Amino acid sequence: MNLIIYNLVGYIIFGTGNADTGIHPYFPVSENSEVFVADGDHIGLKCVPEGNPKPQVTWHLPGNLTRNSPLVKSHVSFHFENVELEIQNMVKELHGSYVCLAHNSLGTTSYTYIVKYGRITSKAPVLITTPPIIPMRIKPDVFLKYTEHNVTEGDSILAIPCAADGIPNPKITWSAIGSNMPSNAIQYQQFLIIRNIRLDDSRYYLCTATNSEGHASKPVHIIVHPKPHVKPTVTLPPSLQGTYGTTITLTCNVTGYPTPTIKWYFNGKALSTKTNKYEIQNATLAEMGAYTCEATNDAGTSRTDAVFIVHGTAPSLTTTPPQSVMATPNNPPSFTCRASGDPTPTITWEFKPFVGTTSSTYHAELSPDHTTLTLPNITKSGLVTCTASNPFGRVQASSSVIYTPAVSMVG
Repeated sequence: MNLIIYNLVGYIIFGTGNADTGIHPYFPVSENSEVFVADGDHIGLKCVPEGNPKPQVTWHLPGNLTRNSPLVKSHVSFHFENVELEIQNMVKELHGSYVCLAHNSLGTTSYTYIVKYGRITSKAPVLITTPPIIPMRIKPDVFLKYTEHNVTEGDSILAIPCAADGIPNPKITWSAIGSNMPSNAIQYQQFLIIRNIRLDDSRYYLCTATNSEGHASKPVHIIVHPKPHVKPTVTLPPSLQGTYGTTITLTCNVTGYPTPTIKWYFNGKALSTKTNKYEIQNATLAEMGAYTCEATNDAGTSRTDAVFIVHGTAPSLTTTPPQSVMATPNNPPSFTCRASGDPTPTITWEFKPFVGTTSSTYHAELSPDHTTLTLPNITKSGLVTCTASNPFGRVQASSSVIYTPAVSMVG
């Protein structure tokens, strides 16, 4: 018996350096689509498509045959990720069309072998031997579309593909020649990815493909051209307003190359923030003033100012104590004072006798919210004053206390 190998020889073609470039599957070379196989012979049909992403290979068998058919299981085998279909001990039922389907995310293409069956007859006995099947192995070969790439400093991303052929499939490795890989460079599948291109990314990089048969390498030269340096521009709203007690964010819009460093100042005093946003938490009157955003790079410095104003409402009394109150030892006076405002006003109380000073033993009782005052042990007439205050002002109201001591009766 004879072993016959039919092969579609492949070439590698790939994108232009963009990681998103894709190529529809195709067969570079087509040969021997019609083959004759004698009864009992062996045959190998090889299908090597190209494309990006790498195509996956499946086979469509003649008639109603499937890979799970008993006849197929006993006579047909698949090797090297379906790249090779092998028929052992050819029988008549296996003749027909063998279609190789190559498919990736961009589509599907096919190539068809027509396998014909026949018997060899002879008056004299013919000794046919079958050589052992040796798996095909091929040393890697590397393909780079370009050996030089020109980019500009500051570009966001560069993606260079490296393609390799060989059996078994080679492993691809990227490295920098004569140095370590830059910190902004990584390998993703077969691509060399460099982000935020810098001048020191200019160097030679090496794509190496390795399998059990050996390795192959090819270099690519990346040349980074300087990007013109531009003095920063800074924009900030000239005036900003916020409500007392809230959080306010000041945003400074900055452009320029190289990326500028940012500093903030408040009324001329440097702040610790180094980003383009400055946050004022729990804003009070102390945060009112001029804020300056300054941006600097090697091309110069720019700055702009914004005035920040905090808004609120001064207190206003909504409930006030009466103008005068009569008090006796058995009837201590009580006073109520309430106010509105933003932020909520604080209520304080004060009692001043009309004559003399307040006794050190004088005692007052306050409600939990300080809106009500009671004088349980008053011994003098005087003036009670409530004060409502917040950062935006204060307002007062007073009430006179007329104290009448108890009258003793003599029998």
